[in-house]
Amino acid sequence: MWREDGQGELYAYLVGREGESIGRGSWYFPSGRWVSVEQEVILNTPGEEDGIVRLWIDGWPVLEQRGLVYRTTEEVGVDGVMFSTFFGGTGEEWRTPRDQHVDFADFRLFAPSRRSG
Repeated sequence: MWREDGQGELYAYLVGREGESIGRGSWYFPSGRWVSVEQEVILNTPGEEDGIVRLWIDGWPVLEQRGLVYRTTEEVGVDGVMFSTFFGGTGEEWRTPRDQHVDFADFRLFAPSRRSG
């Protein structure tokens, strides 16, 4: 997520904590050029608070947060990406004062193969 003046944050929906801001202000998105964003999510062990998220902007590490709970059961895994962009919140104060433009490209998802055994 980006905030005023390009201030970045990870906005996560975690077990028991929805809509949590993580790392706000740890980085800023530059405007007027392409920006590479890489994110690594390591799911927690069910029953443990050992999930991790890491974020890189243009190849530079800007965030690492540990102790996250993404799931409560082993059956929950990652099988895709859901992505949206919007001006959040309710009411007129959340509206953009002018037309905005953003492009997204080159999405890739990597996941380790599950080993049976």
